[in-house]
Formats: sequence, C-alpha cells, structure tokens
Amino acid sequence: LLQAHQVRLHRQQLLQQRLQAHPALQLHQVHQAQLHHQPQLLQAHLALPLHQQQHHQAHLALLLHQQQLLQAHLVRLLHQQQRLQAHPALQLLQVHLALLLH
Repeated sequence: LLQAHQVRLHRQQLLQQRLQAHPALQLHQVHQAQLHHQPQLLQAHLALPLHQQQHHQAHLALLLHQQQLLQAHLVRLLHQQQRLQAHPALQLLQVHLALLLH
C-alpha cells in the first residue's frame, strides 16, 4: 500500500514537472510577469519624453545664452574697431599712405 502510494506520488511529481516545463505554461508566466510590470514600464515610457523635453529646453536656453554672449562680444569688437579707425595715429598713417601713393 505504501509502495503504491509512493509510486502515485512519484507519478504526480513527474506530471507536475512536465506541466511546469510545458511551453504554454511558461508563456503564460511570462505574460503574467509582463502584465505585472507593464504599468511601471508605461510610466517610465511616459516620463521619458517629458525628461527629453526638459533636456531640449535646457539645451535651447544654453544656446540662447551663448548667442547673447556672442552678440555682446561682436558689439565690443565693433566698438574697438570704431575706436581704432578714429585713432589719430591711424588717420595720420592713412594720410601718409595717400601722399606716398600719389
């Protein structure tokens, strides 16, 4: 009787192992895991475009700041050029060159 019970138990264990190894059950378990993690994945996926948008906005702000710095630099260079052109020594040099060329 005990031996028959052990044989039956052993058969049930083998059957259970075969069922657990069955592709359909494994696929079902994978699907269950996916469904469990899907809300988190969805949330992460939705957060990503927002993060990218913030990154792009920060990048645009940086570019705008760089453009303002370049414009300020160009204004300084222009003023410097105007000062140099108005400098008496340069004007005198231009007069000398004009006289030499004529």
